[in-house]
Amino acid sequence: MMMIAPTAEPDTADRTELDSYVYAQTIDALLRFIPICAAPFGGDVTRMMVFYGAARSSVGHLNHRNQLRAEAEGGIFPDDLRRAVSVLSISEYLALPYETVRRHVHELVEQKLLERQGSRSFFVSSETMKREGLRDCVKSIAPKMAELATRIHTTIAEKSVDTAGGNWESFLQPRANEPEVRAAIDPVA
Repeated sequence: MMMIAPTAEPDTADRTELDSYVYAQTIDALLRFIPICAAPFGGDVTRMMVFYGAARSSVGHLNHRNQLRAEAEGGIFPDDLRRAVSVLSISEYLALPYETVRRHVHELVEQKLLERQGSRSFFVSSETMKREGLRDCVKSIAPKMAELATRIHTTIAEKSVDTAGGNWESFLQPRANEPEVRAAIDPVA
């Protein structure tokens, strides 16, 4: 990993240019990845979001940044570590209307992608997460995400060389105190 010597913050124009670059790269990737991930849901993007929102929320308490977990077998946590989630928690996590999420949750239960636990909780099993169509999404996107991260990191590192003295290391760090970033890091369970 290329080390960047921190001395001063990058000037506003350079920061804006890199912010724009990272934004454009991220949006381009998102637009390419959405159809891949929505395919197992008949292309229904909202249903995909509700499913993955439930799946991610059920393991949010297990995910720790910068650390792989031994408990995740093949990248999937076993059922005894997963938590059931409510329609309300998924709705809040995704910032989607409750009724929209409720409808999609019930469709996902009918499709046997979500399991009901009690009267108000739902669960994505590890067996569901291992289904071929869902795993294809991860298998397809993971190398592309790694390539994107490398491309962004390289561009930022090259920019730091071009603007001697700029502290681009801070640009690479998550902006964890920004509300939208905080919500993405710590999903509501």
